[in-house]
Amino acid sequence: MNTSDQIYAVPADHPPMAKVGDFMDHIGTAAFEGKTILVLPKSAIDPTFFDLRSGLAGEVTQKLVNYQLKCAIIGDFQTEIEQSNALRNYIYECNQGHHIQFVGHQDEIKF
Repeated sequence: MNTSDQIYAVPADHPPMAKVGDFMDHIGTAAFEGKTILVLPKSAIDPTFFDLRSGLAGEVTQKLVNYQLKCAIIGDFQTEIEQSNALRNYIYECNQGHHIQFVGHQDEIKF
C-alpha cells in the first residue's frame, strides 16, 4: 500500500471546523475507511483551534490519539505563532512527535 492509500484529506474549501464534533465527522470516517493519516488544510480549521486556551486543539489531539490516526495540518502558521509562544511551542512539540505535524505543503508530510 502506498502512502496516498492511507490518506483521508479534507478539502480546502470545507467550512471551518469549530467544534470537536466537526473534527470527529472526519476522524470517524477516516478510521472507518481504514486510513491512517488525516490531512487537514488550515483553511478548514476555525481560528479558535489555534488559540490553545480554547481547549479545541487539545481535545482534537486526544481524539486523534484515541483513534490511532496521524494528522497533518497544512498551511502557513507564521502569523499565529508570532502571536502566541504557547502555539509556537505546541507546533514544535507536535512536529517532534509521531501523531500531528504542521507543514507548509502536503509533500512535506513525513509519517
